[in-house]
Amino acid sequence: MWRRRTTDWTVATLFEHFSELREADKTAVAAALASAEKAVSAALAAADRAVAKAEEAAEARFKGLNELRTVVQDVMATLVTREAFDSKNQSMAKELGDAVKRFDAQIATSRGTSTGKAEGWGMAAGVVGMLFGVISTLALIATLLLRQH
Repeated sequence: MWRRRTTDWTVATLFEHFSELREADKTAVAAALASAEKAVSAALAAADRAVAKAEEAAEARFKGLNELRTVVQDVMATLVTREAFDSKNQSMAKELGDAVKRFDAQIATSRGTSTGKAEGWGMAAGVVGMLFGVISTLALIATLLLRQH
C-alpha cells in the first residue's frame, strides 16, 4: 500500500485508497473464516471421537456390572437363609439337650457297679464326641453365614 501526502488527496485517490483497504479486509476475513471452519471441523471430529470412546467405556462398565450382578445372584442362591439356620440350630440344640438327659439317666442307673462305670465312661466319650460334632457343625454354619454378610 502506498501513502500520499495529505495535500495530494482527491476524491478519486480517496476512493482508490478505500477500495484497496476494503479488498485487503475482504481477503483477511475470508482467510479467518477458512481457518475458523477448519478449527470447527477438527473440534467436531475430536468431539465425535471422544463421545464414541465414552460410549465404549460405559458399555464395558455396564457389561462388567451385569456380570457382577449375575455372580452375586448365583452366590445368594447358594446361601443358607437365617430362618433355615435358626430352625436347624434349634433342632440340634434340642437333640443335644435330649442326649445330655439320656446320658445323665444312664450315669444315674449305672452308678455303683464297675460295669456301669465302664459303660458310663463309654457313654461319656460318645456324648462328648457327639457334642464336638454338633458344635463343629454349628460353627461351620455360623462361619458360612458370617462370611457372606
